[in-house]
Amino acid sequence: MKDASYTPLASSEIGLLWMTYQEKTMSRQMLRYFAHHATSADEKALLSRVLGEVSGFVDRIRSRFVDEGVAVPVGFGDGDVNVEAPALYTGLFGVSFVRLLAKITSGLSALHLTMAYREDIRSMIQEISALSQRAYGDATGLLLAKGLISRPPIVTSPDEPDFVKDLEYMNGKSIWRKARPLNLVETAHLYQQMETNAFGFELMTGFAQTAAEPDARRYFESGRELARETVDMIQSIFMESDMNPSPAPSARATESTTPAFSDKLMMYCTNILTSFGLGGNALGTTFSLRSDLPLKLIGLMTQVYHFAQAGGKLMIRHGWMEEPPQAENRRELIRA
Repeated sequence: MKDASYTPLASSEIGLLWMTYQEKTMSRQMLRYFAHHATSADEKALLSRVLGEVSGFVDRIRSRFVDEGVAVPVGFGDGDVNVEAPALYTGLFGVSFVRLLAKITSGLSALHLTMAYREDIRSMIQEISALSQRAYGDATGLLLAKGLISRPPIVTSPDEPDFVKDLEYMNGKSIWRKARPLNLVETAHLYQQMETNAFGFELMTGFAQTAAEPDARRYFESGRELARETVDMIQSIFMESDMNPSPAPSARATESTTPAFSDKLMMYCTNILTSFGLGGNALGTTFSLRSDLPLKLIGLMTQVYHFAQAGGKLMIRHGWMEEPPQAENRRELIRA
């Protein structure tokens, strides 16, 4: 029996824990696979450490649900991965996966912290955030040391501050005029989108090669092409400003067609990356002062949104979408 000082979980706290449990159980299974196929000691050490940290949070959240009398989500288990399947990606792809996942979880943790009220939940989210930031730093450092990740374009550093002098600064490219070069805030957001989609292209390639269901295979193929189009579009924007970034992927998909992950897990992973892409595009739109850039990013967001909608429908058709906890349906209760 809980004492009089007990504070039940708020609806937002149940929701954020549910989302975190889904993501962490997916991550744990993918990390098991990548750690199994690690080819170097430093890669193995990083993946194994992150796997242990993720597994610890899975166990803690499950215990929290049990203690609070909340149904434990299904999430993802050992049946969603075949660690003995041949390597689906070459090189340090698993480290790149950790790096991207750390970006996503760092952003989610910042959002979730604003939704948490109980001290123990806030503390757990802060721990997740700290470990995500450490994982991002370690993964980035390892990839840079191996020469397997490119840095954003290098430009001449400004030697003094300046102010915008007229409204032409906000004009974009048109058939009548050239646009000003990208400013470095715009460059930062655009490069992140290009880097993420370069990774997503290889991820979708492996997923498309190994999906069991034909409609899932076609879906991953369309995701692969959307990622390619995004990289090409952003690359052309950079080239117009005489910058030539090349976000070299740390690895490529192999020729394996043996399923390493369940279609359910791959669809959920794609859903997370798609949501991350939508958020990144929204930020890029907000911080872009050249009028043509938001138009291009909004067009891209529309494509990504429709891709996400199609994925949700596919997951529902196959029974792969676990339903989040719901509020009471008072209409049904009254009519019962």
